[in-house]
Parts: sequence; C-alpha cells; structure tokens
Amino acid sequence: MIPYAPPIREWFDSLEVDNSRYSSFRPLKMSRLQPLSGTYKTLEDQKKMDALWPLTRVAETNAQSYNEHVFGADISTVLEKLEEDTQRFNAAVKYPGTNSPIDRQRLYLLAKTSPGEIMEIGVYTGTSTAFIAMGTGHQVYAVDPNNPVETEDDWRYDKLGIQPIMPICENLWSELNLTNIHMIQDFSYNVCDRIPDEIGMLFLDGNHSLEAQQKDLEQYVGRIISGGIFVTHEWTCPGSWVDTFDAMKGYFYDKADEWIGPFRDDGYNYLLWFVKK
Repeated sequence: MIPYAPPIREWFDSLEVDNSRYSSFRPLKMSRLQPLSGTYKTLEDQKKMDALWPLTRVAETNAQSYNEHVFGADISTVLEKLEEDTQRFNAAVKYPGTNSPIDRQRLYLLAKTSPGEIMEIGVYTGTSTAFIAMGTGHQVYAVDPNNPVETEDDWRYDKLGIQPIMPICENLWSELNLTNIHMIQDFSYNVCDRIPDEIGMLFLDGNHSLEAQQKDLEQYVGRIISGGIFVTHEWTCPGSWVDTFDAMKGYFYDKADEWIGPFRDDGYNYLLWFVKK
C-alpha cells in the first residue's frame, strides 16, 4: 500500500482558506527584474509566503516514504546509482538550470518508476532532462522552443548572457552519453501529434501562467497510463504558485478518484508536487 497521502479534494480544500486569506499575494508575477534564485521582490512578499508555508503542510506527506515503498529492498542500490550519476552530472554541467539538486534527484527517482515514455515540458539548459533520462530506460520527449538569448530583457540573460541555448543542452547530454532524449524545439501546444498517445510520466515545467498550464494539462495529462506519474514544478515559487495552485486544482479536483497523492518533499525550497495514477 502506498503511504498515506490526503485525498486530493481534502488537500486542496485545506489550502483554499489560506489562498483567500493571503489574496494580496495573488497579483505578484515573476518579473524579468526578479532574480531566478527564488528571492522575493520585497520583504513583505517574503513574509506573506512564510505565513503561507506552514499552512500548505496541513495534509502533506513525506515523499521519502514514497521512495521506500516503491523501491523496497532495492532502495539502497537505487540511491547508490543516483549518487554515482549525480557525480557524473556535476562533472559535466557548466550552466546549472533553475531546479535545485533535490528536485533533480527526485525527478531521477520518479523517472525510474515510470511505466512508459516520458514527456517534459520546459527544458531550459537541459539539467532536469538529464536527470530524467539518467533515471529511465524509456524515451524522454523534451519540449521547449529554447530560442537563443538575444537581448538583456530575456529572463534567461542574467545566468546565460547572449548566446544560443540548444548547444548548452546538447553538449551536456552528449557528455553524459544520453541517447534516450528526443528534443522537440517548439511550444507544447504545437506538438500533440509528435508525442505518444500513452506516456508513463509528464513533468510540467514550462510557461507557468494559468492559461498555459491549463492548456498543457488538458492536452497531455490524459495520456498518462495507469501507474504513471504527473509532476509539476515551482509549487512554492514566488509569483507562480497561485497560478500553479489554480491550474492543478481546476484539473485534478474532480478527478480525485483517478489519482493517489498529492506528494511533495519536506523543505522550504523543494518545489516539486506529484500525483500517481
């Protein structure tokens, strides 16, 4: 039996009061002027998120127990391989992405449990893609227009400067000898006919606006097969958490009987949220 996770409706309802109580945080949006480190525009914004944080754990489960359940007696071997692959990655990476080391390792473990091919929406420098691909023997369909950084107004400029993005991804994947990544350089709403009808895992980390997430959910979550996993990112990221909350609730609330979870990691900066079909 998978360890306790609150029913999805109960979990969302437990947060609804918190969402309205701090409604003044709702208009905050990620700005090109805002650092990608996850810092806040003002101290007041941080105080609001700090106030929300303990409330979001009302019905939270520890994702570590999920690992122990899924991998059982093999968990030590799996974690040893994860550590080995993490060291390979650290030696190869030159442009870190926006996901934390804990997030990448969680994606690796989730990918290892995927019962089928995997889709990732939002690639950036390819670091999360690398961990997903290292964790699975299945094909990984990585979707992102990944246009070159050409101006200082681009949100990626602060970390990358003016340069193309795809060579960064390709060099990293090549150095790690990852041959199971199928890169689709386009927007997710354009690629429905290029993604398998059945997938084992979907990692949603693209455009975090409410409308874009709603479209991705409607187009691709229905392709996840039994035993598969849906994962989203930036659950607690300033500026995007409200839209992510609204998108996830809008899609999963009435489909609670089809999913187990939600699960998420303990810790202030861990941004992954996932459910299992």
